[in-house]
Amino acid sequence: MDALRAGVQSIYAKLGCPAPGDAALLGERGVTETNLSQHLGIVEQRTNEILQVYAAAQAAARVEAEGGGGGSSSLAVVTSILGKGPQHPAGRNAIWVQPPRVDSDGSDASEEGEEGEGAAVPVRHDELKARLMQQAKRE
Repeated sequence: MDALRAGVQSIYAKLGCPAPGDAALLGERGVTETNLSQHLGIVEQRTNEILQVYAAAQAAARVEAEGGGGGSSSLAVVTSILGKGPQHPAGRNAIWVQPPRVDSDGSDASEEGEEGEGAAVPVRHDELKARLMQQAKRE
């Protein structure tokens, strides 16, 4: 765990993540087990910022090399680096699950023809008693 903390602290410092407001959020003791995920979140955010700046610089260099125009290509480069994100806004997907059919007597329609032993359907007390009596008479 110490090696992991040291590695995260090293990456955190190399990316230029330390900011004055981070001390209040993360504490004064550096990377600990309690704030490790916060440090990794800040590292991820800073990495995304660096990738965006790099992609924008690459797109600007490409536009200059091509001789102007093409603002949509820079958006495509940034999107390709960071991904497109979710296809639908949160909460907009309609999820529908079709429940199993149930006959009017309360038995599952998919279990038709499974009468007798091995049937996995609930049985009323009087039906169970009648089955047991019939089985006892056969023996």
